[in-house]
Amino acid sequence: MFARAAAKAGIDMGVATLVEEAAELGFNRRSAQQAMTWTVGRIALRTGVLHVDGITKDHIDEALEVVRLFSERDDLRSFYPSAQRYRDNAQKLWVTHLHQLHVVLFHRGQVPARPRKRMPDRKPPLALPPRMQAVADKWLAARRLTDAKSTVDQLELAVRNFGDWLTEHHPGIVSWTEVTRDHCLEWIHYLADTPSEVTSKPLGVISRKQRISGLSRLFRETAAWEYDDVPGYALITIGDAPKAPQRVPRFIPDHELDRLIPLIDEIICPFQRAALLALRRSGARRDEIRRLPLDCLDRYPDGTPRLRLARPIRNGWCRSTRTPPTLSSSSSTCADLGETNRSPTNAPENRSAICSSVTASSCPAPTCLRLHSRRPARRLAWSVRAAGKARNTAPFLRKDFGTPSAPSLPSAAPSRTPS
Repeated sequence: MFARAAAKAGIDMGVATLVEEAAELGFNRRSAQQAMTWTVGRIALRTGVLHVDGITKDHIDEALEVVRLFSERDDLRSFYPSAQRYRDNAQKLWVTHLHQLHVVLFHRGQVPARPRKRMPDRKPPLALPPRMQAVADKWLAARRLTDAKSTVDQLELAVRNFGDWLTEHHPGIVSWTEVTRDHCLEWIHYLADTPSEVTSKPLGVISRKQRISGLSRLFRETAAWEYDDVPGYALITIGDAPKAPQRVPRFIPDHELDRLIPLIDEIICPFQRAALLALRRSGARRDEIRRLPLDCLDRYPDGTPRLRLARPIRNGWCRSTRTPPTLSSSSSTCADLGETNRSPTNAPENRSAICSSVTASSCPAPTCLRLHSRRPARRLAWSVRAAGKARNTAPFLRKDFGTPSAPSLPSAAPSRTPS
């Protein structure tokens, strides 16, 4: 390893400092040692930057791109049995290493952008007969002009899924004009009955609705835009999709919630305590709490404390909720600590939001609460047991901390205010 060789040669690259900072942020020390040694050494070999103080986000992005493109090398089999084996093992590990480096550099103020761990995209390319491929590419290109990337990915997945089925069951079809409603209905039944390669179970209702809706949208919009080589009308509609089952609300019963809430009060870190209290009292989603700014607490005209939950809503409004005194006091403490410990690197323009910290380690930086780990949340949930078996786990905290168990508060102003 280059970093270890440099250390033996007396060159201090700052790896030890990064490891200590990572441990303070809650990372496992051995994992952090491996991640920082690997990433700093590779970046130094690539760029010539011999100290961590010179590493920027561009260096991290470049390393991530190299990790992604390595699977496309012709000599990959000289190192790994297959590209899939590389993606499932080494690539995931290296992306995790770079993410840990990004987190540490962000918290020290060296990298302004908040880290987001994204594994390289491994979806296969869209492969259809040439005439069908031309129509699909043209339609998806039009959708990319206005739709979000996630929406376009869902549309592409629907077309790819239908195209793969068509190639397997009706290989003679080479144009969209040859596709009939009977073909589409047969494909819909195939989705409902065929097990998925990942789960070995048929697709769920939501996944099937997304596939059917995407294909229906292709037929509908290509007809409206008068594309050539298409049926010219919608072969299927959203009415052909399965109906979503009605979900029954779930929440923690009062007698179990009474045993769970005192554990939150025992948490020393005010940021962790405020995050879990907000989860309990407001019913907010995990991402909403993570984006809370330090000045998210104010009051209604009648004096009732109010917590503003910032959400990227298109109409310019943000959701708000009334808060009890315990949450108001804890949130105010967080805001005071944030103002006291604010630094230029953590100024409002450089910190996007409060990220609620649910780590079991030391208290994080006062201007950014992390939500990289769910261990204390899981410990809280598992503390409530029924018949000797854990009743709830961390993913259900948001659903289980529902309003049916929350004490009612006096009515106040409307629940939506301009952001």
